[in-house]
Amino acid sequence: LVKTEGVPAFEDDDYQKVIREQKESQILYTINQSNVRSKELKSAQMKEFEQFLKEAQENERKTIVSNDIIAYASPDGSMNLNNRLSEKRAKSAETAFVKTISKKAKVKNIPLNVSQISEDWEGFQELVQASDIPDKDLILRVLSMYSDPAVREREIKNMSAVFKTLADEVLPALRRARFIANVEYKNWTDEELTQIINQNMDQLDEEALLYGATLFDKNEAKAEIYKAAAKKYNSSRAYNNLAALSLKAKKADEAKGYLAKVSDKNAIYYNNMAVAAMQEGNYDAAAEYLAKAGNLAQAKENMGALLILKGDYKSAATALAGTKSYNEALVNVVTGNLDKASAVLANAKCPCKSYLKAIVAARKGDNTAAKQLLEVAKKDEELAK
Repeated sequence: LVKTEGVPAFEDDDYQKVIREQKESQILYTINQSNVRSKELKSAQMKEFEQFLKEAQENERKTIVSNDIIAYASPDGSMNLNNRLSEKRAKSAETAFVKTISKKAKVKNIPLNVSQISEDWEGFQELVQASDIPDKDLILRVLSMYSDPAVREREIKNMSAVFKTLADEVLPALRRARFIANVEYKNWTDEELTQIINQNMDQLDEEALLYGATLFDKNEAKAEIYKAAAKKYNSSRAYNNLAALSLKAKKADEAKGYLAKVSDKNAIYYNNMAVAAMQEGNYDAAAEYLAKAGNLAQAKENMGALLILKGDYKSAATALAGTKSYNEALVNVVTGNLDKASAVLANAKCPCKSYLKAIVAARKGDNTAAKQLLEVAKKDEELAK
C-alpha cells in the first residue's frame, strides 16, 4: 500500500511586493574645512540626485522613507581634530540638504538621519584596494595588522613616498559627506498582476510571471504562465515547475521533456527527476537522483517511500517524520506506532487515509469505527477490491 508516485517540488520566485531603492550623492570638502562649497551643490551628480528625489516624490507608487547624511574626515590628523571636523561637516551638510537639495526637489516632512564617522578607514581601504598605487599591498597589510587609528596613521606616514601619493590621490576623496535617499517602490498587487496576466502577460519579467502563476488555482492556467516564462526567459525555474505540474498529473514522460530543458540542475531538478523515475517504477534510478537532492524536504519524503519498499522502516520513519503524509502514517502502522499514525491521520477524510485509519481502528479493537472508515475507503476502486 506504499504510495510511490512521489512528491514533486516547485521552484520559488523572487518577486518583491515592495522594492527598496537607494540613490546616493556626495559633496567634498577641502582639507581641514567644513564649509559647503557652492560648486559641490551644482555638480551633475547632485542634480541627478535632486531629480531622483523629485521623481520619487511625484510617483504614487514610490515612498521616500528617509534620507541619510553621513559626514567623514579623512584618516590623517589627530582623532580629536577629526572628531570636531566630521561633526562640523555633518551640520553643514544637513544645512545644505535642508536649504538647497530638499527645496529644489520639493521634498518635505521626510525623516532625515544625520551621522558622522571621524576617520574613514573603511573608505580608505576601499580606495586603496581599487587603486594602482605602488606598494598598495603593503598599505593594506598595515591596515590588517593594526586596529589602532594612531598606529595605522604613523605606520603609513613612515612610508613617505607612498604617503605623498595617498595625500594627492586618496585622502581628498574621503573628506566628504554622503547623501543617501531610501525609497520604497510598491510593485503590482495580486489583483493588478492577475489582470495583467489575463490581458497581456508579455510585459512581465521572469519573477512576476513565476509569482503570478501561484495566484491561479487551475493547473492549466499555471502551466500557461510558466510556459510564457520558459519561452521568454529560458527559465530553468519555469521548466522545473512545468515538470512538477506534469508529475502531479502523473505524466512522467511529459515531465522529463521539460526537465531536459533545465540548465540549472539543482536539488529541485534532481527531486523531480526522481519522481519521474518513481512513476516509471525505476526505483534504483530514483534513489540515485534523490541522493543528489540533498536535504530538500520533498526529496526526504520521497526517499522515505523508497525505504518502505526496501523494508527499512526505521530509516523511513525518520525520513518521513513531520510530513503528515500517507506514507508517514503507513510506516507508523507497520511498525506498530498506532498513536503516531492516528495523529497523522487525525483530520484525514480521503479514501486512502481512511483505509489506514480503519486498520488503526481495527487494531485498537474499535470495529464499529473501522467499518465506517472502510465505507469511505471503498469509494476508491482499488481499495474496494
